[in-house]
Amino acid sequence: MRSTFSFLLLFIGSCSSLAPETPRVVSRRHLLGGGALFTPMAARAFENALPEAAKFTDRPKRKGPQPPDLGLAVRSVNQYGDESDGPVLKICKGAPNCFSTSGDEEFDAASLIVPWKPPSGVTPAAAAKQLEEVVAAYQPGQEGIDGGGFKIITAPSVKPDGTYLYAQFEALKNGYIDDLEFAATKPGEVQVRSSSRVGFLDMGVNAKRLNYISAKLRAKGWDAPVIDKKAMRIISSKIMAQPNFFQNASPIAAQETTARVRKLKARSRWMRSTVILIVSVDDAIGGEFRI
Repeated sequence: MRSTFSFLLLFIGSCSSLAPETPRVVSRRHLLGGGALFTPMAARAFENALPEAAKFTDRPKRKGPQPPDLGLAVRSVNQYGDESDGPVLKICKGAPNCFSTSGDEEFDAASLIVPWKPPSGVTPAAAAKQLEEVVAAYQPGQEGIDGGGFKIITAPSVKPDGTYLYAQFEALKNGYIDDLEFAATKPGEVQVRSSSRVGFLDMGVNAKRLNYISAKLRAKGWDAPVIDKKAMRIISSKIMAQPNFFQNASPIAAQETTARVRKLKARSRWMRSTVILIVSVDDAIGGEFRI
C-alpha cells in the first residue's frame, strides 16, 4: 500500500513538473517517466488512416526508431547461442508485444508462432504475391486498431521472384508504429513477425493484426492458425515452471535467464497494480497505451 501511495505522489509530481507555460498535450508515457526516452514527433498519419486521425495531428507521436536488424539473417535463436538453420526473421525479445516464427520453443513459447503454409503447389513468389494482395487490402481500424493507417515499405512485387514483405502500421492517436514482416523462404512455408517498437504491452494489437490477415489467407486455402494470446501465456508459464527448464544451460546462462524472468514478472505485477489508475478503456482497447 505504501509503495502504491508513493507512486501516486510521484505521478502527481510528474504532472506538475511537466506543466508548461503554454498548454500542450502530454502523453501518458511522459507521466510514467518514459518521456526522456521517446522524443515527441509531430508527424502525419499514413495516407490510408481513418478520417478521425486528423483530430490527433497536434498530439505528440511516439513512433519509436525503426529496428536496424529487420529482414532475414542467420540469428542466435536461444539463450544457449544456437544459430538458426539459414536466414530467419528477428526473434522477439521477451516482452508481450511481439509474435515471430523465429525463436526457442521453450523460452519464447509466449511469442513463438508456427510458420504459415500456402496451399500445396504455390511457389514462394506466388505466396508472397498473395500476401502482398491481402496486406494491401488491410482495413485500418479493424478491431479498433491501426487507425493511423499502414504502408508497405518493401513489397515482393518490386523484384522478380521477390519473397519478402515489410510493412508499418500506426496507432490512431499516439502514432505508435508496429513492424510487420513476411518471408516466403522455401516452398510451403512463410515466416511471420509482427512487433511493437515502443513499450512493453501492446494490448493485443499484434495478435489482432495477424489474426485479421490470417483469416483472409485461410479463405484462400492457407494454413495460418489463429493466435490465442491467453493460451500462449498459459503454455509459457507451464514450461518455465518445469523443474528441468534450465537443466541444459550453463550456470551463467541459467542465472541470467532466471533473472530476466523474475524481472518480467516483477514488472507485470507493478503494471497490474498501477496501470488501472491511468488507462482509459478506449485507449487500452485500441492499443493507444503501451508501457
